[in-house]
Amino acid sequence: MNNKPLLIVIILAVIASVVVALTAPVGENAASRAAAAIAPVDDAWRAQLPKDPEAATQAYMARLSPQAKARSDAYFEGGYWLQLWGFLFGVGVAWFLLATRISASLRDRAERLTRFRPLQTMFYAAGYFLLTWLLALPLTIYQGYFREHQYGLANQTFAPWFGEQLISLALLVVIGALVTSAIYRVIRRAPQTWWLWGSCVGIAFLVFGILISPVYIDPLFNAYKPVPDGPVKTRPAVLTAWASASWTRRTAFWASSYSLCFCSAMSIARKAASLRPSHSGRSSSSMSSR
Repeated sequence: MNNKPLLIVIILAVIASVVVALTAPVGENAASRAAAAIAPVDDAWRAQLPKDPEAATQAYMARLSPQAKARSDAYFEGGYWLQLWGFLFGVGVAWFLLATRISASLRDRAERLTRFRPLQTMFYAAGYFLLTWLLALPLTIYQGYFREHQYGLANQTFAPWFGEQLISLALLVVIGALVTSAIYRVIRRAPQTWWLWGSCVGIAFLVFGILISPVYIDPLFNAYKPVPDGPVKTRPAVLTAWASASWTRRTAFWASSYSLCFCSAMSIARKAASLRPSHSGRSSSSMSSR
């Protein structure tokens, strides 16, 4: 098996990634953030907000300058295009690995390492995820680092950002290999109804991931701290009082790669006892915890 095409592509991807990294911006794009500044408001403005969701939204949108709206539209519309290019790139990488028989080489090497089929699948999946991550690295650096600085949404330097990408890679290789092995085991055991049992396995892994993520995975990337005293801590009380709800603990996390975006999470102690009905006459029975 000739791995020369793979080596050439990996070398080019690494070179492109190094070039991108060396020209990476440092600090936030202050000009971009200043152009998208939102008009400040006071408590009197908030007290006069209409209860109608559409009217309240229009009142908020009126605070945005034309430059801020254009910047927001460009960011999200560009993000949609990047999703398309990312999908096409993934298809191209998969075709390249199949056409050059690199995928078959990974399979053969996994089979030589062990005779246990689930482990063979895990070794193959780990190699596949690692290769595709390397090949997509230049696009990842642009989309996750350059672009966020360009729009003034990040001030993290490249080294810690790339460290988090390595953590994500480790999680992808380990967890992805386990999930892939489990699904392929279902396919081998139930070739006629694998789609049903495979869906059940996938849902089980998804639920398990949702349960453990806030405790074990999210802290690898975000710093969780108690909400400091100030408006961020006191203003949510207006919303919870309006919804007849309460909380027992308020925490905030600083997303490191988007450290200019402050997010707070409130642990709701109980569901709303009696929420105000909407204009359609129906009332909500639950309340989001964020």
